Amino acid sequence: MAEKLQMIKVDTLANGYSLKYEGMTQKNGFFYFTPSKLLEGFMLHIGLEVTQQLNPELMQDFIVAAINWKENEKCVKEIERLTTAMKVLEVKRVSLAKRLITERNRHIALYNTIGTMLKESDNLKKDLTKLLKDRTKVKPMTMHGLGITADDLNNEPDDDEEVDDD
Repeated sequence: MAEKLQMIKVDTLANGYSLKYEGMTQKNGFFYFTPSKLLEGFMLHIGLEVTQQLNPELMQDFIVAAINWKENEKCVKEIERLTTAMKVLEVKRVSLAKRLITERNRHIALYNTIGTMLKESDNLKKDLTKLLKDRTKVKPMTMHGLGITADDLNNEPDDDEEVDDD
């Protein structure tokens, strides 16, 4: 089944061109003084389906955009590339943030461990101080205190002599 064709009519008048088409908002159509302006109007009203009257500056902007479509297409591709790159960087940023949080927590745990060790060190320091105080109660040893007399010392073998264990 064939699609119904839209009515499009271009008339050559004494001083320009008239464009009429189905669905337009202006009853009498659009009037253009030159073939290039008619082409602009055709592109806008038929190609882009703009149904209302446009001011000449806006029409010119549309034409410039159409002429620069290749450049715009490059820009669109660059935007897509940058969007993809940005998504990759966002994933990396989240990964780095997770790593930073993990490392910060590890850092805090290490400081807490050191703090605990210092407290334990204080306890150890107190214990050592007590031991050192107790040391003053310990008297030096003497041979006499061990029950060794001068005679025992005279009977002691030289380091070079062998001692019989019999």
